[in-house]
Amino acid sequence: MRGLYIHIPFCKKICTYCDFYKRIAGEKLKTKYIDMLLKEIDLKESKFSQISTLYIGGGTPSALGVTLLERLYDKLSTVLDFKRLEESTIEVNPEDINEELVKCLVKYQVKRVSIGVQGFDERKLKILGRNHNYELVSKAVSLLKEHGITNINLDLMYGITGFDLNELDKEIDLFLSLKPTHISTYSLQLEPHTILYNQHLKGKYNLMDEELESKMYFHIIERLSKANFIHYETSNFALPGNQSAHNLIYWKNEHYLGLGPSASYYIDDTRYTNTKNLESYFAGVLSGELFYFEEVVLSKEDKMNEELILGLRLIEGVSEKTFFEKYGVSIYDAFPKIESGLERGLLVKKNGNIAINFPYLYLGNYVLAEIL
Repeated sequence: MRGLYIHIPFCKKICTYCDFYKRIAGEKLKTKYIDMLLKEIDLKESKFSQISTLYIGGGTPSALGVTLLERLYDKLSTVLDFKRLEESTIEVNPEDINEELVKCLVKYQVKRVSIGVQGFDERKLKILGRNHNYELVSKAVSLLKEHGITNINLDLMYGITGFDLNELDKEIDLFLSLKPTHISTYSLQLEPHTILYNQHLKGKYNLMDEELESKMYFHIIERLSKANFIHYETSNFALPGNQSAHNLIYWKNEHYLGLGPSASYYIDDTRYTNTKNLESYFAGVLSGELFYFEEVVLSKEDKMNEELILGLRLIEGVSEKTFFEKYGVSIYDAFPKIESGLERGLLVKKNGNIAINFPYLYLGNYVLAEIL
């Protein structure tokens, strides 16, 4: 296993669009959670030997506070050599970034920080349930850079009803002015059990027109490409050499380990997802037998399907050679409809890879349905 993901299920405030497992909690519960997380590390200690990337996400990891983060990193330092990690990332909210937190990250050799910005327009932030502004984010980014953390991802959300391409351009200008090394873009999706979804059901929020959303997607690609960002995955852009090593493990269908409630991991032929209930998670850790929300043993056909589904998220596509080496069968024999996809222009061949043709990037799910 090359990647390690750790889920921190706490936030100071619940955003209207978020469907990740999270909750608001006091110090007592957060402390108990870290106690249990350290025990889970002990349970899985034998699986850390090949880890090369660390990603702490959530929720909001920075909501833990520095004292609890230090406890977590101290424990991780007993099973990981931070100096040898290819990449160490943590997700933070901009309002949590201060001198104490940044010094903590530097101490534990965190080289990459992902900031949940989403945007700067006041109306947009109100819809999304966010509290920051441009000045706060700018100060946070500057503080990180002053302490040597220069690999910074900013999340940009688009597709919010009531906003047009001109307003999107203004947002992109502000994002680029902060000089991040990576930008992750997300079209707003209304997920069940979210605040915004319930508002939609009550007629208080309407979806954006799909044609405008598509124009926004390709406009983002155009703007960021002109700013020298490499569009390397459906929704992700990086300056050369700053692609997310950890997320590439997912998209290349490689093995990874997960810790914490709702965390997923892939070991040998099985995909696991930890229980999505905090009390159940505590009980499982204490018993020494973790409870799973899902445990799926993959057949060869399942693994080949996932190789294609995940790999086609990459702009470079799926390697014909790697596919054959992994599964002992040609990708064309495994998926005969690929030939039709090539003939119809849904797919293209480039550098020994099969990839989604640029005009159809926004319609990735449609392309997959046509060739699987």
